[in-house]
Amino acid sequence: MHAATARSVASDTSATQLPTLLIVGDPAGLNVAREVLIELELGWEVVFAGSPYEAQAIPTVRDIDVMLIDLGNPHVDGVELVATLHAHHPHTPIVLMTAPYGVSVALECVRKGAVNHFPRDLLDSEPAAVLETLRAAARDHRRQARAAGRLDHLTFAFTLENDRTQVPPVTARLADACVEVGLCDRSAATRVGVALEEALANAIVHGNLEVSSDPRQGDESAYERQIAENAGHLPYAERRVRLTARLSRREGVFVVEDEGPGFDVTQVPDPTADGNLFRVGGRGILLMRSFMTAVHFGERGNKVTLVKRRN
Repeated sequence: MHAATARSVASDTSATQLPTLLIVGDPAGLNVAREVLIELELGWEVVFAGSPYEAQAIPTVRDIDVMLIDLGNPHVDGVELVATLHAHHPHTPIVLMTAPYGVSVALECVRKGAVNHFPRDLLDSEPAAVLETLRAAARDHRRQARAAGRLDHLTFAFTLENDRTQVPPVTARLADACVEVGLCDRSAATRVGVALEEALANAIVHGNLEVSSDPRQGDESAYERQIAENAGHLPYAERRVRLTARLSRREGVFVVEDEGPGFDVTQVPDPTADGNLFRVGGRGILLMRSFMTAVHFGERGNKVTLVKRRN
């Protein structure tokens, strides 16, 4: 990993806090990009990564304002790298240098989270346009970072039907919010999402639809048929699950409430007991308690409050 700092400071930055550009590309060709950027006095700190491992490691130990990925590197799967970087650093813009005839790959990368792309030869023919693309991405990133620094809290309120396919988009949004507000890093936020998925799935299946896990022990398909059958009949079909969340840098509080009859949490079998180790299902509450700081069930058993506190 090498670093090069341009010789002067661009008009939209200060000498004490240079924006940082991470370039990911073929080590044999990185000098081209470096020379162009320095010669045109981008005014940023430029850091290079010659492998996906370096590309993923660098943003975890230092702030990066823009990531520039050279899709001409034969040793890097650009689509996979963009998806991984965007998943772990969703607010850092990713710009692509496309190889000849690589537009289809670039478009797939954009679908995975990249914000812009340009042909690699544009560095030679129209370098000013490349610089403006990078500067615009950095401005947007810093504007969002300044706004996030003033953010006190985020609140959410969701209403879900008895359809488990509605769960992942909701939990993914809340996981992103945990990172956005500064409550935790991406790894911890992923665990928060898993805990919320379990809580919502339990509320839909066991709460609103009143389907027990018992049928799963002998026939998973029978369990799924019971879910589908109840979902199409009253009173189950009219029931909803409501999720509210309030997140700050110090704490996230998530409340999941269904409209079912409730249950006695003390009667749930311990999944870690010897007799239950090979039992299908029944680990949702264990995961919630493992991944969250605190889990509280309401008296009726149809409401659960999950709390995640900053470490």
